[in-house]
Formats: sequence, structure tokens, C-alpha cells
Amino acid sequence: MQQPQRNVREVSRQQTELIRKAIVEKIESKEWDVGDRLPTEEALVRQFQAARNTVRKAMTALEADGIIERHVGRGTFVAGPKQEMADEADDGYALCSPADVMEARLTLEPAIARLAVVRASPADIRKAKWCLEQLATADDFEEHEKLDAELHWTIINASRNELYKKIYIDINTIRNRSEWRTMKLASLSQEVKDAYHEEHGEIVDAFAARDASRLAASLTKHLEHVGSNLLASSRF
Repeated sequence: MQQPQRNVREVSRQQTELIRKAIVEKIESKEWDVGDRLPTEEALVRQFQAARNTVRKAMTALEADGIIERHVGRGTFVAGPKQEMADEADDGYALCSPADVMEARLTLEPAIARLAVVRASPADIRKAKWCLEQLATADDFEEHEKLDAELHWTIINASRNELYKKIYIDINTIRNRSEWRTMKLASLSQEVKDAYHEEHGEIVDAFAARDASRLAASLTKHLEHVGSNLLASSRF
């Protein structure tokens, strides 16, 4: 009775590898050059006639190999040569501490709740629910982090305020630095992931209900929890 499930997993694994190889070939042939933006996930799903999860796994593998770079709110790009740590220090965010970032998120995200619930499209709400569903089974750290960021970005994006969106992209630029990855890894136990998933559920429920007060309260509760865990694992 287990054989069909194994077959499904094997087919998914094979499709993931085929997609990964196809993208690598396009990059190596210079069809997609360094800095070029890749098609969206939706476009890749159509192009390869694959499940979204399969495409996502291929992209996660490519990012782990340093072949592509994914930036919340901007898209996916062909990566260039690896930058040295000194380059990171010159990106304009070297003096920003974890506490600075969490203070900024706690100020920004709950404040956007009113705009987000009013301006969100049905597609935004479906996207938030989809992110929550995928987070429930995201065992891989990189996949979990991308989905987490995508969920929060979906709410920020629903505000339809370009300045808020730009500020949040800058925040994520800091959160994508190498030392932040180490810090997040140290703080993300299974118990913490389970707690975050419950909090994400409260956030999505409030967003779907278009309840601004509840959404702001849920975001505040979650971000305070995240900040506490991150700062406890931080060397800063």
C-alpha cells in the first residue's frame, strides 16, 4: 500500500532535479546571465507543467548552491560571484543590530494592518492561506524561511503603499545577511516552529477576516516572540 506514495515522492524528486538542471543550463549557456531576473514561480509552474512545491524545491536547491538569489518583493535573480564579508559590511546596514530590525518590524507591520485588510485582494488572502499551509510541512530551514518571509510580505504588499514596501525590502536585505542566517538557525527549534505556526495561523485568520485590530495584535504578539528568541541567540 505504501508503493504509490514512494512513487509519487520519486517522481517529485526527479521533476525537481529536471527543473534544477534546466535552469542551470539556461544560466551556463548565458541565456540567463548574472543579474537577470528569472521568471516567476507561476511562470515556471506553467513552463515545466509541475506542481508549485516541486518548482519551489528546485529553486531552494539552486539558491543553496549559490546559483540564484531570491529577494522578497523583488524577485529571483541569477547570482554573481560570491561576495566577500567585507562587501556585506559596505551595504549600508552594517551598524543595524537585531534589536534595531525587530523594533522597526514591530513599528511597521502592525501599523500596516488597517491598510492591508482594506486593500487586500482575494488573491492576497489566498496567497496568505497558501503560505500557511505550506509552512505546516516545511521541514527544510531554507524553505521555512522563504515561506515565512513570503507570508509577511503578502500582508505588507496588500497595503499597496510603495514606501512601506520599500522599507520592508530594506529590512529583509538586512535579515538576509549571513550572520542573520546563523542567528535564525540557532533560534528555530521544532518547538519554536510549532509556536510560530500557531501564531501565523492567528495572523492569517485575522487577515482573511479583514479584522485590522486583531491582525495588528496578532502581528505584535508574533514579532515580540520572534524578537525574544532571536535576541536570546544573538551575540550582539
